[in-house]
Amino acid sequence: MTQATAEKAPSPAADTPPRTRAEAFWRRLLLDGQKGPEVIKWVAFGRRLMLTVCALILFVGVGLTGLSAFQMSGLVERSLRARGQTIAEAVARAAFVPLTLEDKQTLREIARQHLTQEDIVSLSILDPAGVEWAGFSRPGTGESKVWRVQAAIRPTRGGAAGGPLGSVEVAMSGEQDFKRLLRLVLTSLAVNGLFTTALLLVGVALIRKLTINLQALVDEARWSAELRRSNLQLEEFAYVASHDLQSPLRKVAGFAELLRERCADKLDPESLEFTQIIIDGTRRMQRLIEDLLTYSHVGSEPVKPVSIDLAGLLREVLSDLEATLARAGAAVTSENLPQVRADRRQMGQLFQNLIENAVKFHGEAPPRVHVSARREGTAWQFAVKDNGIGMDPKHAEQIFKMFRRLHPAHAYEGTGIGLAVARKIVERHGGRIWVESSPGRGATFKFTLPATEGKNDH
Repeated sequence: MTQATAEKAPSPAADTPPRTRAEAFWRRLLLDGQKGPEVIKWVAFGRRLMLTVCALILFVGVGLTGLSAFQMSGLVERSLRARGQTIAEAVARAAFVPLTLEDKQTLREIARQHLTQEDIVSLSILDPAGVEWAGFSRPGTGESKVWRVQAAIRPTRGGAAGGPLGSVEVAMSGEQDFKRLLRLVLTSLAVNGLFTTALLLVGVALIRKLTINLQALVDEARWSAELRRSNLQLEEFAYVASHDLQSPLRKVAGFAELLRERCADKLDPESLEFTQIIIDGTRRMQRLIEDLLTYSHVGSEPVKPVSIDLAGLLREVLSDLEATLARAGAAVTSENLPQVRADRRQMGQLFQNLIENAVKFHGEAPPRVHVSARREGTAWQFAVKDNGIGMDPKHAEQIFKMFRRLHPAHAYEGTGIGLAVARKIVERHGGRIWVESSPGRGATFKFTLPATEGKNDH
């Protein structure tokens, strides 16, 4: 009832349509079609957070890649210039003698030795007037990304009077190196993009999981609030039932009895029967209200566990039931009852309900009830066995539900709440309860309770 109430009262924000297509996309992506009024705002927050993080990663990645490319381009340029200068100086040293002897054939052979180096665009051996004596030039090479260096042709490293005999000019191309650098930059950008995309997908999955979990927590909190509200309303109803409803019932029963006593000689048998029906009905209604109050108190009152000697508690319960047991000629025995931690009042209510149930549904023989316990791992298993009329095993679950009776009301007293109260008490103590029975062979009600380790736990 509480859950249904909670689901019927969503916040108006739940049905707020998305303002943009992007917002609708993120809602579907993060919430997978789920509506969560309390967490819709987390969709926008998650979107901004993911986009900010991914944009920051892209910015940093692209910036670092660009800075690295700039530094590497400078390194390539310096490397080409240094290599070109080395080649030019080597050619200058080799060309000194042939140029002095005006041996063009040898000069051409010296130049052709560098044809195999693809990064050399051109090489020229020049005289002091700038006239080319030997060299080569690769066709189809533009002027972009080309660096030119020169080296003087001198007789000695220090030079001589009269100036150099000529010069060597080398043009170096960085096109291939820059293509490799471009591929490296594009690869780096692709890796950065893939990493950012993967991070985005992981972020979407993570935020989606967080938002769904948050929605579950919000729903649970809302349902808990609704449950507390319902419990308060139930307690208010219990108060009304215990005072405002029972008072008129007592009046009806009292005046019906007074009418029967004063007018017994004036009423015919049928009228007297009608008054008895009124009296019985009101008394049954009073018992029903009292049992409902007991059931609501068991469910709403907190469990206050204390150490209980169940053997002593059972003696107290039997003392309270002394008149009932005497009328039925019942005998109750027990054995091996341990000490446990539980709510004393509710444990007394549990034993009282089970013993009263065993005595009520007796056969022709006087009722005999035996209460026992045995250790089962970390729990105690209790058994309340009787020699009553028993029942069909197919009704084993039905009898623990409220107002479920296997016999007409006139055959056996009661409202059908006692076993429902017993189940609630056991379950609130962390155990379970069930029945083993067959028609005409009695019934054994069994339930478990957590064991209490200690010197009195046997």
